[in-house]
Amino acid sequence: MWPSAAPITGGVPLRDPVTSTSTTKLKAAILAGGLAVAVLLMAVSAIFANAYGAKRASQDAVALHQAETLLAASAILRTQIGQSALISTYVAAEPTSDASASGVARAEASAALDQFEEAVRRFEESYSVAGTSEEAAIDAFDESAREVLAYIDSGNLDSANGLLNAALNVDYAELVGVVVSARDGTVSDLATAQTVVGRVSEISRFLVAFLIPSAAILLYRAA
Repeated sequence: MWPSAAPITGGVPLRDPVTSTSTTKLKAAILAGGLAVAVLLMAVSAIFANAYGAKRASQDAVALHQAETLLAASAILRTQIGQSALISTYVAAEPTSDASASGVARAEASAALDQFEEAVRRFEESYSVAGTSEEAAIDAFDESAREVLAYIDSGNLDSANGLLNAALNVDYAELVGVVVSARDGTVSDLATAQTVVGRVSEISRFLVAFLIPSAAILLYRAA
């Protein structure tokens, strides 16, 4: 007896149903695995994005605080120098007045100058000011403040008051302008970073919500 031939349909051998099913399951499993990897990558990306956002927010918060501190310290220094010049001028004009008042005012001006220098140091830790308009404005105000105090100490009150009402006020206004500009730039950068992180998180949540069910369906079909 001759061996039976394989069934022929239209001249093409029929596909083995077992092999076809195995191939389909393998493809589904591979696709499901790929989706699982994609979900994992999205989750990791979201974690890194949130970590970066938190770090950036912390750094910007510190920078904002340092800018505000410098603004406050410069305003206090300007006020204390003006008070010292005013009291010294009054004491010089009224010999019978309490001379110790001028010494107290001068000491308060010195303390304000120390606080200003510390505020500058901390500001420069958060902002790169080397060779910038911020550095020039800080140096100019610091120089004018020291020069006014030097005139007060030497008793040259006319020069002290003249410099106070001219250069010191101009340098103070310039300093405030550049520090406010730097502070506002930090606020803008913080808002931009928060927006980017928010978008990354939204996209990650959407993709995870879409890919996990798809992977589950494919794994179910592959089973």
